[in-house]
Amino acid sequence: MFTKEKMDLKRIAAITNAGAISGSERPVTRLMKEALEGYADEFDYDNQGSLICVKHGNGKGPRVMLSSHTDEIGFIVNKIEPSGILRIMSPSGWWTHTLLGQEVLIHTEEKGDVLGLIGTHFPDEDTDKGRVRKMSELYVDTGVRGRENVEALGIQKGDTVTLNVEFKEMADPDVMMAKAWDDRVGVNIITDVLKELKGVDHDCELFVCGTVQEEVGYRGGKTCGYRVHPDISITVDVAKCDDFPGCDPEGHKLQGGVVIRHYDSKVLGNQELSRFIQKAGRDLGYPVDIIVQNYGGGEAHEIHRLFDGVVTICLSVPSLYILSPRALVHKDRYVAMVNTIVEVIKRLTMEDLERFKASRR
Repeated sequence: MFTKEKMDLKRIAAITNAGAISGSERPVTRLMKEALEGYADEFDYDNQGSLICVKHGNGKGPRVMLSSHTDEIGFIVNKIEPSGILRIMSPSGWWTHTLLGQEVLIHTEEKGDVLGLIGTHFPDEDTDKGRVRKMSELYVDTGVRGRENVEALGIQKGDTVTLNVEFKEMADPDVMMAKAWDDRVGVNIITDVLKELKGVDHDCELFVCGTVQEEVGYRGGKTCGYRVHPDISITVDVAKCDDFPGCDPEGHKLQGGVVIRHYDSKVLGNQELSRFIQKAGRDLGYPVDIIVQNYGGGEAHEIHRLFDGVVTICLSVPSLYILSPRALVHKDRYVAMVNTIVEVIKRLTMEDLERFKASRR
């Protein structure tokens, strides 16, 4: 069984700290591949850069795609002003009021990362001080003045920019703080699932996938799905967490067990597969919660529509303060998810797949 003591916090920190927005995911996929050397039977990629880690079964079971997206929300340099100030755009959107004064890293091609700070004009110059700044009003200040001096740092238009936030354990060490839990928590979980399956016999042909470009339209899930051609898709992503003043008292809290997303605005999950996962989790002693919501979505949206349809479900880890510079995840959720998915892979058979498909006929 996987436990909190077995969590590789150094690897988790490296994957969450890595700067990798959509289209620039190599820092994360390389870390994931490095962690799984000796655990995956082989590695493959789709042509967008999604990493596919293959674990062969005994040849009797379904093809299972277990995936999480490797990209984070961030920025791209779209202008270097004569003063040396960098203007940025976000491919996927931000709550701009969470960004002022935040440290960022500009990732240059040849000279490494350059530290910057997100700024805007002085509030007293604004006639409406309470309004939220537009992205176009924000900029990155490296402290260097003059376009030529900034370019001498290796910075150019098109460079990616990510928040400079370090992974930390909180005062309660079971609570982990990091940027990009969306969806580096999933990336770390599925990495540990594959590691836990080393030497374990199972029917499934398993494909553990770190997908790309989810934050700009679920693109890597689609191309990776075409490459894998799965019978079953299980995605692991984050969920809204109700653990703050004034929240829904019956909402999902930081601490807990397994959470399964039945419905969102993009996917109607296969409920028979959900029941299979629920039983596996409860047999291991974990509480299981269900998400039913009319908003949000993830790469399961594209995967479940491939070919003649893929049996699909999304598992979700409640993360507090998600889509802000720093968010929280609880180790109990992490451990419960790893052990439950391992148990699911060990149990799945071709007969189960046929039952999942027949449940909608």
